[in-house]
Order: sequence, then C-alpha cells, then structure tokens
Amino acid sequence: MLWFLSALPLLPVAAGIGPGKQDFVQCCRSAVQDSIDQTNSSTSYIPSIHPRQIYLNPSTQICDAKYNRSDERGQYNAPEVWVPYSWCSQNCPGWQLSQPHRSNQWLVPLVGFIIPAVVFCLTVPRRYKLSVPDTLFRVDLTKISQIPMVPFLMVAAVFWVILDTLIWLAVVFVFAGPMLLSGFYEGRLDRRLLTYVEQQMNADRLKLHIRAQILFTVLVGNLQLDPLTGGGAAWKDVQGMVADLETSSGTETGSQDRSRLKTAIAVTRNRLKSMLACQYSFGSTVGAPVIFYTGGFIYTVVELSHELGDTDTSNALAFGIWWMAIPHVAIIGACLLAGNNPNTLEGIASYISDDDDDATTSKPTTTGWFRFMEKTTPRNEFIDKSPRRDRYGLVYQSRYQPVSMWHRGKSKQQWVNMLCDRERGKVNRLEEECRMRATDWITVVGGAMTLCFVPPALALLQNYYTPVVGIGCRATTVLLYMIFQFLLILLWIWDLSGVQKKMNVVGISIWELLVGFCAVATTFITVGGTMMQVMGVYRNCLCKLNIQDWIRKGDQKVLLTNRNQVHVHYARHTWLPLGIAATAFLCAVAYVAWWYQRHLRLNFQELVDQLGKKNNEGDDMQLNWTNSIPSRS
Repeated sequence: MLWFLSALPLLPVAAGIGPGKQDFVQCCRSAVQDSIDQTNSSTSYIPSIHPRQIYLNPSTQICDAKYNRSDERGQYNAPEVWVPYSWCSQNCPGWQLSQPHRSNQWLVPLVGFIIPAVVFCLTVPRRYKLSVPDTLFRVDLTKISQIPMVPFLMVAAVFWVILDTLIWLAVVFVFAGPMLLSGFYEGRLDRRLLTYVEQQMNADRLKLHIRAQILFTVLVGNLQLDPLTGGGAAWKDVQGMVADLETSSGTETGSQDRSRLKTAIAVTRNRLKSMLACQYSFGSTVGAPVIFYTGGFIYTVVELSHELGDTDTSNALAFGIWWMAIPHVAIIGACLLAGNNPNTLEGIASYISDDDDDATTSKPTTTGWFRFMEKTTPRNEFIDKSPRRDRYGLVYQSRYQPVSMWHRGKSKQQWVNMLCDRERGKVNRLEEECRMRATDWITVVGGAMTLCFVPPALALLQNYYTPVVGIGCRATTVLLYMIFQFLLILLWIWDLSGVQKKMNVVGISIWELLVGFCAVATTFITVGGTMMQVMGVYRNCLCKLNIQDWIRKGDQKVLLTNRNQVHVHYARHTWLPLGIAATAFLCAVAYVAWWYQRHLRLNFQELVDQLGKKNNEGDDMQLNWTNSIPSRS
C-alpha cells in the first residue's frame, strides 16, 4: 500500500460522520485506495473514471498536494481524483467544518473582510438602534458588594452592542441597492441645488433669504418632515433662522436696516460654516476603513500567488469581493453634504424653538415598508419614559430625527418641494431644475447599479472559475443576491419616481409585500451564505457539482483533489487578475467619492462666503448702500 494511504481508518469513511465532521482529504485517500488493485505484491490501477487520473507516483502527495514553485517549466502535474457523486454521497456524506489551522478557510473572511465591514457599516446613516439598558450601568463600582456583578453586566452590555451591530450590518448588506440609489439621488440634488444658487446669484435673480434656505436644505435635507402637517421641527427652525434675512432686507416694507442685515448675514454664514465643519471628514469615516479592507485584499492576493491553486484562498477572496457592497454604501454616505448627527442643528437653532410640540408628538412620517417603525417610535427620546426605550430607540437624542439612508434622497426632494411651495413665484425654475430627467435617471440608476453589482459580479466570476468550473453553490448564492438587489432597486425607483403617490391602498400594500419578500429572501441569502462560507458548509459533495448537474447528480463526476494543474491555471489567469481588479475598483471608488465630496464642500463654502456681497445681492441689497438706507436724524 502507498505511504499516504497508511493512515486510512479500517472503518468506512462514512461511519460516525456528524455535522461538520467530514474530512475530504481522508475521503480522497479512500477513493484512491478503492481504485488500487494490489495483487502479488504489485500495484496496478483500476481504469480511471476521468482521463487525467492516470498519473500516480508513490512519491506524490495526491490528496493534500502543495504547489511546487521549483518547476521551471511552469507545469504542475498533481493528479486529479474524480469519483461519481453517488460514491461521494455514500462514502463521504455531510460537510467539513473549517479547520483551525487553515486560516484561509475562516480567519481571512472574518478578520480580513467581515470586521472591516463592521467599521464601514457603523458610519452608514441610521435612525434606530437596540438601546443598551441603563440598568446595566447603575452598578456602583465604589462598593465592594456590587463588584461581583460587574463581569455579568459587562458580558450583557457587550452582547447587546454586538447584537445591535450585527443586525445593522445585515440591514446594510440587505438594502445596499436602495441605499446606494438614495445616496446617488441625494448627491444629484445637492449638485443641482448648488448649481442653481450659483447661477441665480450671478444673474441677480435670487433673494438673500432664499439662498440661505437652499443652502440649509443641502445640509439638513436628511432630517424628517411630516407629510401630514407639511412641516416639522427642523423645517420650522430653518424658517426661523432665515427669518432675520427676510425681514431685514425689507421685502415687505421696502426699507433696509444695514446694521441688522449685516448681523443677520454674518450669523447665517457662521451657522452654515459651523454645521459643515462639525461633520466628520471623509478620511476619518471611510478613508481608514478602506485601507484596512484593501489590506485584506492584498494579503489574500499575495497568499494566493504563493499558494497557486488553493481553492480555499480563492473562495475567501470571492467572499471579500462580494462584501464590497458594504464599503460602497459607506463611501456614498460619507461623500454627501448632509450630516448624520441632528444635534448640530439643535445646538445652533436651540434658541429659536420655544415649544416641544413637534418633539412630543408621535406621527407617521414615512409611507411604505417602514411605516410601522415611525408609528411606534417617539420623536424625542428624552421624553420617552416607556419600557420600550430600554430595548429599542432612536440613535440620536434630539428634537430632530434623520431619515434612514434608504430614504435620504426622497427626504431631500420633499424639502425642495416644500421650499418651492412656500416661495411660489420667488424661486425661478427651482422645481424644474430639481426634476428628474431621463439623463438624471440614467446617471443615478447607473451609478447605483455599478457600485451594487460590480463587486458581486467579480465574486461570481471568481466562484465560477474555481473548479469545477461553472455555477456552483457559492456562485448561486451571489447570483441570487444580485437578482434580489436588482428587484429592490426597481422598487425604490418606483417609489422615488412618485408613482407610489398615485396608487391606492391595494397598490401600496403590494409594493410593501414585494419589498418585504425581497428583504427576507436577501437576508436569508446574505446571512446564510456568510455563515456557510465561514463554517465550511459549502464543503460537501453536492456543492462540488454545478447546479445544472443536480438533476442527474448520481452519474456526475466530483473532483476531490486540490491544487492540481487546472487549479493552478485558473489561479494564474483568473483568480489573481480578479483580486487585483477588485482592489483597484474599491480604491478608485473611494478616491472619486473623496474628490466629489471635497469639490462639493469647496463649492458650498464659496457660496456661503458670497452671501451678502454687493455684486451678488440682486433684489435684496442695492449696489449703492447709501441710497437704500433711510436717513436717521
């Protein structure tokens, strides 16, 4: 018997196999042993199942082969062991748990991609969270009698935070398409609003208080509006902040108070600049996480280049490429001008509001799939004394509340529409400028689909060219994710286009059911696919076949070996190029978003600096100050 078969157990391989207990190296050795006929102290081989199973040298490590770089010809002739699926399912049932000493099976996906993705998802704008109960922190560490409770309370608090983070991580992954679409929609509105202000200022056709209100809309357009009342706390306070500009410029009486107007202009400039400066920089929010995530790609690509043909490393790389959807959502969220924390506006406008009506009233502010969340959550967490606050609450303790990332584009459009209704006849073509045209939809939808589908498409190709070549279990998981993301994007386009407003209750209910079905299916795909990849559930006989072979799987061939010639070929010509392409694509997206955010911020700051300047005041201030100021005696 060959030396590498000496460790085979005497019992059949299938004996005593439980979940995750399979060993496909032993399964491969058993297959080789079954194909060997030893008679008269000589070794011969039963006719091979596959044409390439003809090379077998006793000095060759067949079932756990390693890539040999010393071969100058670049050929790698490790044998391939093929067996019928019926033999594999009978002799090697179950799946193989990821092995602790094989870091590329579980550690690389976990540390290289999942943990950096957690950092990304924490920067994605959100509204709700699982609140850590205050009772976990009421222990007095100065009292010795309460110290024994600390370890239990610490574990409970950490578990609560981890649970909340994992839930939000899954939500971002599931709704990556709608979040990207909404982010592109908001970015398009920001650009249109700033361009409109600049053009109208140069033509002297826009009043001072309207300019300021549009700039405030760019910064706070992600805060909720109440469509039932046509306002909200944030809307009324923004109106209060620009009221001094409107009254001081003499729009009603025709008179101007130069001192009061200069003060109002200076205060407005400081407010706008302070709100913009209080936002986190692009580098601190996503720049550093991009470096860590790229580091995971670089490590995996280098490891793959040293271990050509290792399918575990190839699958880990495909997994990381698939999870790039989360970094893309965080990148788009970070390049928008509207800040996530509403407390910035509350600190600036706190003296304007003298009532808490909007903070104490619980009203539905959103239609669609998440309406129940709006109905059950009060707007001000400070006055929420119910037990629900200990389990589920708002992220920000403020009288204003931001909308979730998937509703930001629609929220800003509502701000623009309300501004056009309030200043009807005073804003020249603003509503027309912000209306979506065919080219706008192409840009917004095209950008969202590019960032949403390029990573899973690359992951799909990586899985496709990991032998056996074809659509297997991993590739099917990624393909289903792409299909449901496409459906979610179509549903969000329907919502953003305003068609939903014209539907009756039945139509809206159908839309909600479709969103719910896609969300549940995508959750099962993402959570299940991630767990099966990390745990190793994909390592089973069925997943070694392509899905088109499942109908007649009994007669199909299963490849049990790794790192043979076909694996090395695809590693050189497909796996490494795809890994490099994914790394370059992530870096390119991060740089373009960084450039766009800096460009937009500079444009915004220039428009703020131009507020109140003589050559840009139009109807608000005359070029000749002395002629417009009434004499005082």
